[in-house]
Amino acid sequence: MRISVFKFLLLIVILFSTQKGWGQVSDKDSLLRKASSDYLLLMKQNASLYNGAEYIAPKQLIEGYPFFGRENYFEGLIVSSGVSYFDVPIQYDLVNDALLIWSYDRSILLMLNSEKVERFQLGKESFIRGSLIKHKDGEVPKGFFQLIHEGEHMAVSKKQKVIVQKTATDKSYAFYKQFNTFYLVINGEWMQVASQKSVINALKNDKDAIKTFISKQQLNFRKSPEVFLKEVLTYYETLNQ
Repeated sequence: MRISVFKFLLLIVILFSTQKGWGQVSDKDSLLRKASSDYLLLMKQNASLYNGAEYIAPKQLIEGYPFFGRENYFEGLIVSSGVSYFDVPIQYDLVNDALLIWSYDRSILLMLNSEKVERFQLGKESFIRGSLIKHKDGEVPKGFFQLIHEGEHMAVSKKQKVIVQKTATDKSYAFYKQFNTFYLVINGEWMQVASQKSVINALKNDKDAIKTFISKQQLNFRKSPEVFLKEVLTYYETLNQ
C-alpha cells in the first residue's frame, strides 16, 4: 500500500504529540485512536509494536490457564515507548509476567519486551511497569503491577500464577494457582499489606480517623481488598491535603 510521506509524518506527529497522562488517555480520544489505527494499518507487521519473541505455550496438560482474568484475549490498550495502541488483542501471562499480543496476521503470539511497555489496560483493569512507580533508593520493583489507586500515593497489586503439581493414588496432575500481593506506596516507600491492621499501621499518622472511616463505610479488606485499599487511600489523601 502506497502512502504519502506527508500522511505518514502526520500520523507519527499525532501519535507522539498527543500523549497525555494515563488518567487522560481514553479510548474515547478519537484523534489518538484514529492515528493509532491508521499507523498499524499502514505499517502492518513493520509497526514498532510487533517486536518480541514468539510465545511458546506449555506442552504439559495443566488445569486452568496462565492468563489474567480469562482464557481468551482482551481487546486492550497498550502504551509502549510512549505511544498508545488501542483495541490490541492482549493476554497477560501471570506465570511469566509477560504481555502477549498476536502478530499482525494473527499467526503467532508474541511476548513483548517488558522494558518497552509502560502501561496497559485489560477491560477496566489498568497495569503499570513497576520501575515507573516512585520508589526510594534501593531495588527497583520488577514486572507489572495492577493499579488500584493512583494519586499522591498509590495502591497496587502484584498478580502471579504458579503451576502446582499434585499426585493422587492413581494419577498426577497440575493446575494454576493465583497469588495476589498488595502494596501501598507512600512517599516512595513500598509497604506490603495483607490485612486491615497492616493498612492502618502503614498509615499510622492518621490511625484514629482511618479506623472511624473504615467502620462508617463498612469496608472489609478480606472480602474486597481492592475496594478497601482504594477507598482508604483516597480518604487518607484528603486528610493530608
